[in-house]
Amino acid sequence: MKYIFASNRNAIVLFTSIVFALIVALAAFSSFSFNPLSADAAEGGCCGNNSTGNATGRNDNGNTVTQRPPSNEERVVVPPGGQCDSFTASPSELPYGGGDVTLRWQTTNSPGPSISGIGGVNDDGERTVRVTQATTFVLTAPGHKNIHGAQGPSGQCQVTVTVKNIPPPPPPTDVCPNLPGNQDNVPSGYEMKYGNCVPKEPPPVDVCPNIPGAQSTIPEGFEFKYGACIPKEVPPPVDVCPNIPGAQTTLPSGYEFKYGNCVPIEQPPVDVCPNLPGNQTTVPSGYEFKHGACIPIEQPPIDVCPNIPGVQSSLPSGYEFKYGACIPIEQPPVDVCPNIPGNQTTIPSGYEMKYGKCVPIEEPPVDVCPNIPGNQSSVPSGYELKHGKCVPIEQPPVDVCPNIPGNQESVPSGYELKHGKCVPKEEPPVDVCPNIPGNQSSIPAGYEMKHGNCVPKEEPPVDVCPNIPGNQSSIPAGYKMKDGKCVPIEQEKPLSCELTASKMQIKKGESSTLGWTSTNAYAGFIDEGVGAVAAQGSLEVSPTQTTTYIGSFWDDVTTVTCDVTVTVKKGYKSSHEYTDTSKNDNWKGYSSKSSPKKNNYGMSKKGYMSRW
Repeated sequence: MKYIFASNRNAIVLFTSIVFALIVALAAFSSFSFNPLSADAAEGGCCGNNSTGNATGRNDNGNTVTQRPPSNEERVVVPPGGQCDSFTASPSELPYGGGDVTLRWQTTNSPGPSISGIGGVNDDGERTVRVTQATTFVLTAPGHKNIHGAQGPSGQCQVTVTVKNIPPPPPPTDVCPNLPGNQDNVPSGYEMKYGNCVPKEPPPVDVCPNIPGAQSTIPEGFEFKYGACIPKEVPPPVDVCPNIPGAQTTLPSGYEFKYGNCVPIEQPPVDVCPNLPGNQTTVPSGYEFKHGACIPIEQPPIDVCPNIPGVQSSLPSGYEFKYGACIPIEQPPVDVCPNIPGNQTTIPSGYEMKYGKCVPIEEPPVDVCPNIPGNQSSVPSGYELKHGKCVPIEQPPVDVCPNIPGNQESVPSGYELKHGKCVPKEEPPVDVCPNIPGNQSSIPAGYEMKHGNCVPKEEPPVDVCPNIPGNQSSIPAGYKMKDGKCVPIEQEKPLSCELTASKMQIKKGESSTLGWTSTNAYAGFIDEGVGAVAAQGSLEVSPTQTTTYIGSFWDDVTTVTCDVTVTVKKGYKSSHEYTDTSKNDNWKGYSSKSSPKKNNYGMSKKGYMSRW
């Protein structure tokens, strides 16, 4: 029994020693740390193993340990490269003399992109620059650096802006707007009248050049002889019947000469015209006896317009008798635009006829600040354009009165600057408004002096629509301003649009052409980076992932939308996926489904995450 106890005691002591040794070893291992190694040790120098390249050092407990340097594979891991997603210039072609161009860009996985001639820029944004000659802008998107100093490849894209070197020709001058084509001068045979070119009036025809004045016909009592109009030779009258008033050169019919006078022949009543009612003793005036009857004398046709071919017995319609000839009646020029100075035979270019007047064709307003109510055709004063929005310009506060709370940009009224401080002016107080608390040195804004007191000004109500009963401070809904009046907006036809793609499915790197049409729309906007567009048009796009393009088109009161989806097939591994051998972990690119990130133009782009 004595020996058994002794052996058991030895076993217990041995077991306790082993457990204590294990505890000490674990404590040493948990507090283990490497001392920094020199470059010589890392390369297998004095303190390392030359054959393996391992570095040797001591931990905090004084134990010797060996550290393995990173392998060559671990050192050559290339971090993600920078990507230039898009780089555009609007417009890309400028007229003679140049102009302003808006550059828009998008980059991915680039810590500091830059543009030639501009410098460093944000990863996404836009900038307006002045271009006076053909210029190529290059966008460089450098990649990230890892902890070993390796840098990812840089992405580049460029855009070229051209400038026309030939000035535009001057507009043609048309002195005859009522004639087809452009006339630099009044055509031959025409003259300018009432603002139009009309045929010249022919000079009057004078058939008697020897008689003063212009005679279109031979005057009565004259005859044309020897190239002149001369009086007819008439013998002096001989009166054979002195007892009858007037001069009779011959014996009148039905008379006979008796006793020196002409007396009626006494005959029984004879009806010389049995075909006419009553008894006619003689052939009536205007008649003649033919074939045993009295018939009207056939008069030769009278041509009142000898200058017009054919015989005109009366003045033709639309003609008047002038200068001995029948000429067209001069009509006053027709003015289709009575509200515009001068005579317009047609509606001028850029105008349309509305309510009986020629008014300028209304163009849809361009809003450069969509985030500010109303339409701004330009950036308002005190604002600047940032990221597609108009924001107030941040001015550094200037405080000319540091001794007064707040920032004063100028010396306040009633103060003066003394010894670098704003102090009240020492003046006797003048109160021009005794009825208002405090002292007013002048009439406050919005007040006026009446009966020795300052009272608020009575502003007359502003009526922007004088043709509508009541006072309207703004244009009512469903109305618009035309010719100084508020008139209802007429919706003639329904607004519609259609957006199509030449290829509904493409592979990454391929292109598809977007085409759009609209009815009764002024203009439109297509998202996903396309931007403002005309009412009809097309554009080539190259999406890197499945993208739905949504177009919005509008008129005065209505907006309609239409869309089309371009599917990008996934046929191979993305060029943005690679392996970090130092961690045996994958670089993962987020797709638009897992982590979409929208920029200012609504375009999805990929973000990347690494674990180094």
